Amino acid sequence: MENQNEPQFRCPLKNHSKNIDMFCFDENCKQFRLSCQDCYKAGFHIDHQNYVLWISELNKVVQEQKRDFSSFIQQIEQHINQLNFQFCQFKEVLYFKSDEINSFKLESPQLINQFLSFSLQFQKEKQLILNYVKKINENLKNIIQQFKNNLQLKTINQELKSNKINYQLMEGNQLYENHIAVIALNLDNSIMLAGYQFSQIKVFSFKNGILSLIQTLNDHKFNVQSLYFMKRQNSFISGSNDKTIIVWNNQNSQQFQIQQILEGHNSGISQLIMNKQEDLIISGSHDGTIKFWKQQKRWNCYQTFSQHQSSIFFISLNESENLLISGSGQDNHISIIQYQAEEQKWILMQTISLEMKGARVQFIGENQFTFQPYKLDKIHLYTKHSLNQYFFKTQEFNVKSSPGFEYPFTEKWIKSKSLLVSKNGSVINLIKVTLNGELITEQSIEFKTCSISGTLSDDGMYLFIWDMDSKKIQIRKLQQNKF
Repeated sequence: MENQNEPQFRCPLKNHSKNIDMFCFDENCKQFRLSCQDCYKAGFHIDHQNYVLWISELNKVVQEQKRDFSSFIQQIEQHINQLNFQFCQFKEVLYFKSDEINSFKLESPQLINQFLSFSLQFQKEKQLILNYVKKINENLKNIIQQFKNNLQLKTINQELKSNKINYQLMEGNQLYENHIAVIALNLDNSIMLAGYQFSQIKVFSFKNGILSLIQTLNDHKFNVQSLYFMKRQNSFISGSNDKTIIVWNNQNSQQFQIQQILEGHNSGISQLIMNKQEDLIISGSHDGTIKFWKQQKRWNCYQTFSQHQSSIFFISLNESENLLISGSGQDNHISIIQYQAEEQKWILMQTISLEMKGARVQFIGENQFTFQPYKLDKIHLYTKHSLNQYFFKTQEFNVKSSPGFEYPFTEKWIKSKSLLVSKNGSVINLIKVTLNGELITEQSIEFKTCSISGTLSDDGMYLFIWDMDSKKIQIRKLQQNKF
């Protein structure tokens, strides 16, 4: 039988020189599942021939298993969410009862009688409930462990970890510069922008690993704190402590020129992002507001969000761009803002109270974001509950940290490499998000100062960092090797 589009692999068995042309999909088979014609003649899989398929069918089977596994994950997630919802309701009942008990006073015989009856009933039932919850937890742990052992998930994770990410310094390509506050790159990494604490923006070409100054822009009046390079056109936006946003355009490979100046904030601009279509600018300011700017013929502010009380330290959009997270360094809360398509308006959906302050939050996909607390060797993961659509802190992961002043630094998520770059004190952490949802620090780069600015290129190939101690723009290139 002739088989088309089949993968070409040699049979690994000794004295078998033919290509593999069959595979076995019998769940009880203990033999090597791939076989050649010599294997078949030797009697391999002879007792379960109905489960032996041509190798050309392998891709179809793989795709079916991928769909089946995805469906399984969704079903498990639904059940876990339902369990979580039930436990949350149970906790609410307990807290309600706790408030009643804490406020109880010896005011009447009837109330004392009710309290005594409740106390006796509670003593009777509390151990039953604890034992039941403990048994559920133990059973679940055993099932998960058995699942890991049977399907060799550890081996899969080790293979993933073997694709070790490492950014190596490109020696000889470091450029001395003073007081850089923010760095941005264009889509193909051919242009680097640097915003300075003394109002300048410098435009550098990046070719063959070398940075070369090609233009200096002096149109802002105070320090430049935010830059965003557009991906669909040769334009960028800049935000400054002079309270303005400037839209810059470069036509026909000429130098960048001002296209429009946006005014409206009452203090300096701290954050700038855009949507994928690049017809929406979202700006955060030290005045505690977030403004939404739409482009028609010109850019105009169509909405202002004013729920924060101090400088906006972070803003981030989710994958489908219908949710925005924002926060201030002093508010001790994160705002979840949702876009209402019918009303064409952003509204506050949820406020998450924080136990500690932090300066960096970043969406990693559609329904999860990370939060980096100040001076803590942990990064927190928040996940959206599928039933009530609210975000909850679900896990904490270890990261490297150091004490010190938190200099502004924009976190960045590279979806194609499942990679997050995050600053924690004087440390830049490069964090991998694994298939099973773990956050693993792949590399930590330590500096002698907390005054660090920089960015990761959109393809994840280059890491540009400037620090106050060396006063150099250091360029690191991704080296991804299997070990």
